[in-house]
Amino acid sequence: MYSFIVSQFMKNCFLPIFLAVVGLGSCAATSENGQVASEESLTDVLYQCVDSITIEQGVPRVENEEENETEEWSDERTDEISENEGGDDGWKGFEDDDVPQERPIIKDDIDIRKIREKVREAKKFVAQNGMNQDWCLLLDFSYDLYTRRLIVYDLKSNEIIRRELVSHGNGGGSTPSKPVFSNVEGSFCSSLGKYKIGKRAYSNWGIHVHYKLHGLEPTNSNAFRRIIVLHSYASAYCDYPTTASNGCPIVCDDVMRYLDEKLKQTTKPTLLWIFE
Repeated sequence: MYSFIVSQFMKNCFLPIFLAVVGLGSCAATSENGQVASEESLTDVLYQCVDSITIEQGVPRVENEEENETEEWSDERTDEISENEGGDDGWKGFEDDDVPQERPIIKDDIDIRKIREKVREAKKFVAQNGMNQDWCLLLDFSYDLYTRRLIVYDLKSNEIIRRELVSHGNGGGSTPSKPVFSNVEGSFCSSLGKYKIGKRAYSNWGIHVHYKLHGLEPTNSNAFRRIIVLHSYASAYCDYPTTASNGCPIVCDDVMRYLDEKLKQTTKPTLLWIFE
């Protein structure tokens, strides 16, 4: 290991720096009058050399993942995800007294009649708004955190494809059994209403993929501004949801991979609908 580092230093660092000092190397920056590179330029050469050794050893250089809150997002979906695209909420979680001390029992309760009514309305809505008419996501937040209340519904075959756990926001006095809804920035609450699933982008959490959510109703019109996105989280297990959502619908990594594959295959925006 040490011999490798020494050899790489001699090859990638010593020679370029020496050449930069004498003004002969290709790495040496020169001014308009042909003067030798400044101290800052030589420092850049050194950083480049260190980077080359790090990369050759297979250790990626870690970039600063600051959120870019000022960038305007388009609806174009892309498979290329940039680490400069932030957009995930922070983490707070419910009060300790609200979280069960023992692992809760996961429930499969469902109101079929309600789902059928929502599906009829969803079909009309996506047809009128030029959205994906093959499938949609229905989130019934009348049920608690420990119920499989995220429904992937096939609008063509009229059947439920999957049912999964999904987290709701922890703000406004929300508990695992009862979410409080708000459209106010900084509320950390979930918002009721229909959403258009937008651009695929980099996530700081989970599988490092999230989808922008555009609120389509007065009850969720600030979703995009609030940076409410669909994403996963490492501590959100497929049989035990996280309580650390600041308003985003959060699923486990396996479910996010499944949704990501489906969403990448769509050519029109997909409906996500939160109701109670």
